[in-house]
Amino acid sequence: MRPVFLLCALAYACTPPPNDQALPGPGDGKTVTGDTPDTDTGTPDTDIDTDTDTDPPATNPGANECPGVIPAIAGTYTDTQFTTEEDFDFDGGGYLLSQSGGSIAALNRQGDVMIIPVPGFQDPSGLRVAANGDIVLAEPDTGSLRIVYRANGGTDILVSGMSNTNGVAADSLGYIAFSDFWYSGRVGLVDPVTFEVFEISPSLPNPNGLSFTQDGQRLFIVTSDGIMVSDRLSDTEFTAPYAHAPFPNGGTFWSIALDVCDRIYTLDFNMGEVWRAEPDGTGWVMIADIAQGGLFSSLRFGGGEGGWDRDVLYVTSRNHLFALPVGVNGIAPVAPVY
Repeated sequence: MRPVFLLCALAYACTPPPNDQALPGPGDGKTVTGDTPDTDTGTPDTDIDTDTDTDPPATNPGANECPGVIPAIAGTYTDTQFTTEEDFDFDGGGYLLSQSGGSIAALNRQGDVMIIPVPGFQDPSGLRVAANGDIVLAEPDTGSLRIVYRANGGTDILVSGMSNTNGVAADSLGYIAFSDFWYSGRVGLVDPVTFEVFEISPSLPNPNGLSFTQDGQRLFIVTSDGIMVSDRLSDTEFTAPYAHAPFPNGGTFWSIALDVCDRIYTLDFNMGEVWRAEPDGTGWVMIADIAQGGLFSSLRFGGGEGGWDRDVLYVTSRNHLFALPVGVNGIAPVAPVY
C-alpha cells in the first residue's frame, strides 16, 4: 500500500483550505487495524493475492478490451466478514468504501478499516466514487443525493425532493446518474459541479440499480419490470428507457454490474444467486449460488488498485463480502488513481 495512506484518508487533502476540515485519516485515532477478517469459506479460496497493483487502469494493456474467449467460472468464492449497509464502491487508492451508520467505512485488501465521519450524513443506500474522486451518496430517508468532497470533507445536496433515492452511477465525464426507488420513480443525471439536473425518465416502475456501459453510451437501469436501457444522445441527453432483459428465474433483483464486454451481472436479493447474461440480455446463466443467508444488495467489480482485482466480482450480503473470480475485467473504473 502506498505511503500516502499513512498521511491522508482516501487521498483527501492533507492541507485543506482555510475553515475547512479534511476527512480524518489513519493517524488520528479513528482507524481500526490489526483485526484480520475471518476468511473461512467452506469453498476453495481462488483470490487471496494481496499484492498491490499501482498502475492506473489505462496503462494496463488490454485491461479495457473485451477478450475473445470468456473462461468458465467455477462458482467458488471467498467469504470475508465485513459489514456493509447496502452499497459499496472502490476508490482509486485501493479502498472499498461503504456506509457505516453516519460514516463511511474504508476497507483495504489487508483487512484494515478506517471510519470516516461525514457531517449531515443520513443512512444512505447507493454509493459511488465520481470521476474526480468525490463520493456520491443516495439518501432515501431524505429523498436526496449528497456529495462528499474529497478536498475537504465538506458535503452538499446535489438533488432533493425524491421519495426513496437509491441507485447511483458515475461516468467518466463526471456526471452522476441517480434513481428514485418508487412505484413511479424518477431517473436523472446531475452535474456535480453546476448542480444542473437532466431528466432521463420522469416515471419508471421502481428503478434501482444503475450502470453505464464501458463506453458510457448506454445506461442500464434495474426496475421491477426487468432491466431497461437508455441510449446516450449527447453528454446530458438520453433516449426514453426501453425494455432490454427480463430477470432470470423469477427472483428479486435490484443490482447490476457490467464487464468490459457489456455482459450483465445481477444478484438475487434474497437467495444470493449471481447471474450473467450476454450484452443483448439473452442467455442468462447462474454463475454462483451464495447460499448463506442475508440481504444481497449489491455487487461490483474490483477497482484494480490495492489488490481489488478487476476480474473479481465482489458481492455483499451486508454482513459478509464475497469475492467471485469471473475471468474478465469489469468496466473501467472512473475514480482517479492516487
